Amino acid sequence: MKVRDGKLVLTLGALALLNSCGGGGGSPAGPSGVPQGGPSITLSAVPSSGTITVSECAANGVVALCSRDVRGTLTVRYGQSVSEAAVFLEFYTASAVRCAVAITERRPLSANSSTNFSFDIVFFSLPPDYPQFCPLPNTATRIVAYLLDGSDQRLYTQDLQVSYSLVAPTASAPTPTPAPSATPTPASTPRPSPTATPTPAPNPSGFPACVGAPGSASCGRVTGRCNNGQYTCSTNRSGTCSSNGGLACVVCPGPLCQ
Repeated sequence: MKVRDGKLVLTLGALALLNSCGGGGGSPAGPSGVPQGGPSITLSAVPSSGTITVSECAANGVVALCSRDVRGTLTVRYGQSVSEAAVFLEFYTASAVRCAVAITERRPLSANSSTNFSFDIVFFSLPPDYPQFCPLPNTATRIVAYLLDGSDQRLYTQDLQVSYSLVAPTASAPTPTPAPSATPTPASTPRPSPTATPTPAPNPSGFPACVGAPGSASCGRVTGRCNNGQYTCSTNRSGTCSSNGGLACVVCPGPLCQ
C-alpha cells in the first residue's frame, strides 16, 4: 500500500496484509516479529480520542469513505535499518471488527533511532475490493500499527489503545423551495358613468341662458339676470334691467326665453 498524489494505492503486499486479517474481520494478535533492539511505535502527535466524521472522497479514481479528522505523527524505533519503511494502521472496535485503515509516507528508518511517520487521512472503504469495513456509527478502541518495509512485508506489529467515535456522514436535508406566492389580481376600478350633458332648452331670445340661477327670488319666479348681478322676475324683455345695466341672461325655459 502506497501513498501517491494524496491517494491510497494498494500494492500486492498490502492487499495480502489486509487479506491476512480476514479482509475486514477479526484483528490480529499483539506485537509480533520483534527483533533485538526494543522496537516500538507510539502516537506522538495523534489524539488518542475524539470524534471521526466520515465523508466521501476520491481514492484510486473511485469514491471511497474517508476522514481527515484524525491525522498526526507516529514515532517508530526499530532494531534494524530499513531503506524504505512505512506504517500501516488498522482501526478496530472492541469486538475486533476492522473499521478503517491508514498509511503513512515512506522514508528510511535508521536502526535504534526514533523516526517520525505521518498520515493525514483515514479510509473506511477501499472500493472495489473493500466496501465499507464496518457499520456506522461505531467506536474504535484499538489501532494495530504495522511497520512495513519497501516490499510491504510486515516487520513489526504494535497495539495502540484509542477511543474514537466513528460518525456516519449526515445527509443534509434539502432546502425546501418556497412555493411561489400568488400575485394578487388588482381589483378593477369601476369607471364612473359619464354624466349626461343636459341639452339646453331652445333659446330664441338671443340672450345667453342663465346657468345656476335660483328658481325664485323676492320678486317671484326668476326669469333672468341683470348685468349688475341682480335677478329679475320680469315676463317681458322690453325695459327689463334697464336700471341695472341691461339684461345679461335669461332663464330657459321661461317667458324671457321666448
